[in-house]
Amino acid sequence: MKRLGWSILALVGVAGCTESPTPTQSPVSPPSSPSETQELSVHRAPQRPLQQVLPTRSGPMASSQFYGPPTITYHGGTVIFAQRVATIYWSAGTIFTGGPTAGTTGSGANDGSLVGFFLNHVGGSKYYGINTTYYGSGGTHIQNSVIYAQYWASNTGVPASGANVSRSSLQSKILAGFSSGALTWDPNTVYMVYTDAGVDQDNLFASGFCAEHWSFTWFPYGRVVKAAAMPHVADLAGCRWGVGFGSPNNDPAAEAAITMTAHELEETNTDPQGGAWYDIQHDSVFENADKCVWLSGTIYPVNGGTAYANTNVGGREFMIQQNWEIGTYQACANNFALMTFTVSPKPLSVCLNGTSPIGANTTDEIGNYWSAGTVSWTSSDPNIAPVTPNGSRNANVAGNAAGTATITGTLDGLSDASTATVGTCLAPPTSCTLQYIAGPNYLKVAWANGDASASTEVSIMHSPFDWQVVGTAGPGITQYFYVLGGQTGLFYARVRHVKSGYLPSTYCNTGSVTI
Repeated sequence: MKRLGWSILALVGVAGCTESPTPTQSPVSPPSSPSETQELSVHRAPQRPLQQVLPTRSGPMASSQFYGPPTITYHGGTVIFAQRVATIYWSAGTIFTGGPTAGTTGSGANDGSLVGFFLNHVGGSKYYGINTTYYGSGGTHIQNSVIYAQYWASNTGVPASGANVSRSSLQSKILAGFSSGALTWDPNTVYMVYTDAGVDQDNLFASGFCAEHWSFTWFPYGRVVKAAAMPHVADLAGCRWGVGFGSPNNDPAAEAAITMTAHELEETNTDPQGGAWYDIQHDSVFENADKCVWLSGTIYPVNGGTAYANTNVGGREFMIQQNWEIGTYQACANNFALMTFTVSPKPLSVCLNGTSPIGANTTDEIGNYWSAGTVSWTSSDPNIAPVTPNGSRNANVAGNAAGTATITGTLDGLSDASTATVGTCLAPPTSCTLQYIAGPNYLKVAWANGDASASTEVSIMHSPFDWQVVGTAGPGITQYFYVLGGQTGLFYARVRHVKSGYLPSTYCNTGSVTI
């Protein structure tokens, strides 16, 4: 989160990162020396409330649990479509268990620490998929991709325990890596500087924060460098998960670093230079990860109940803060994946020698429509009711013989079923119409071919996948009036004949009206 104006917001337990954005900054002259740099924007991740304890909830967090406004918007700035990462481990020894030996450089694939594992596997994960809901100025979406390009385990000029490394010193360290060949500059790479226990960076700990990301221009080349300050957050209670969460991978120092790594990585991806994705409340600017900082969402026990996790990355369990998903709905989420799968109608009536449609409603964790993949359909008895796919979410069930069959839809490991009953059907209504009548403010549903021995069931749909039976007209009647009250929007209607001892007729569908 960044703070508008000259003051710095130093919160404990309130989400955000702090900066002074361009509209309120004083003019800055370009550096006079080629070795100097010019900073652009700085965003800081706050410490958590120390009273935080293990949540008792087992379901997703309510949509009201987030920081800042209930939406985030795009302001036209630069995003990174395919994120890359380079780490600088600045220490005389190995900062994280299994990490690179001090004084070496290499490919990120050779970083054996838990931090290295996370960076090598977070791209393509359901967790990082949340960032793919964001897009750039041309409408192109961010990729579910993180390439851990390289590491530099630097053991020169190592800051002593108790020291604070200034932001300018962090920038100089990154530039020294470019100059020596230990690092390669790339416009899509964030250079994350990790320091050892007892070392603060940019006075983050003292100011109520845990980490930060920023960008700066490297003169005389005019190259923009994306950077992140990653002090040893396990040092501070406010920068690691609260009592009771445990350590899913039995590596508390690395796991503390990983939730802040995810925070800064996600924000660099969606707002690398300021001016892209953020929202504002009370003069504070919230980026995507800021809105969910220290929110865990749904958690589950691991390691025999000694620890808790909320997502899986690369086959390993992690406790990482949620990220903000955008779409029809916006909210904090643990993963971007299919969460709810239901088929309808239930039950399904199929006329002998006829067909009836069946469909699947697919939504993600926060209720947004899940469009990826194609539903597979099976019938327990194709001799009675074979099923034929019709698009990615629908199918047609044929009535070949009297009887019942179970129709099952499956997508991404989730399944649901409906019982199809095949039999002789009533003749359907015909010539169905829907009309809005102003004044009394109601909908008139009308049809032909009324059955003198059967009633007519009337359904209204006001939102997708939400048909509601609103009434039944008596035998021989060919119209029905539905009182709207204060409802507005897009409406559809459908009718069918129903009679005890018979299968209902097929539906007669009307056109739509907008009110």
